[in-house]
Amino acid sequence: MSDPEIVVAFDKATSYKPTTFTQLWHLPYDVSFKASGTRATAAGKGVTTTLLQLPAAGVTATKFGAVKGSTKPIQGWQWTDYFHKYKAPVATVTQKGTKAAMVTAIVAAPGTTPVSVKPVISGSTTTYTFRVGSKTAVVTLDAKGTLTRIR
Repeated sequence: MSDPEIVVAFDKATSYKPTTFTQLWHLPYDVSFKASGTRATAAGKGVTTTLLQLPAAGVTATKFGAVKGSTKPIQGWQWTDYFHKYKAPVATVTQKGTKAAMVTAIVAAPGTTPVSVKPVISGSTTTYTFRVGSKTAVVTLDAKGTLTRIR
């Protein structure tokens, strides 16, 4: 969505036997990246991208991890052309078991603009109120997994 610039994703997966589910968010090699708990930031070229793991009805927010320049397995690289590769950050979210559910918000804002979100769970619906500087957006996630912008 725009004004403010936010992407909200709800990912859900199941397996017949216990497994590891991993969500990967690849970022440009030339950003300054920091992951701390359920928030990660990538700052560069006047824009800061904030990644947020969010709770929902029946979903616990999961902490971010990070990979950069791994060779086993190959992960965290960006090729700018055939001959030039650079170590690039990848924000990771991992859950183990027979099912996984993750709600992720990605917010782009100028420089050091403050970004916050307030989740409210009511029954099987979760309402997220995002504040990005002076702008506000409200999104709901229902039991079917449908995301709707309210404001």
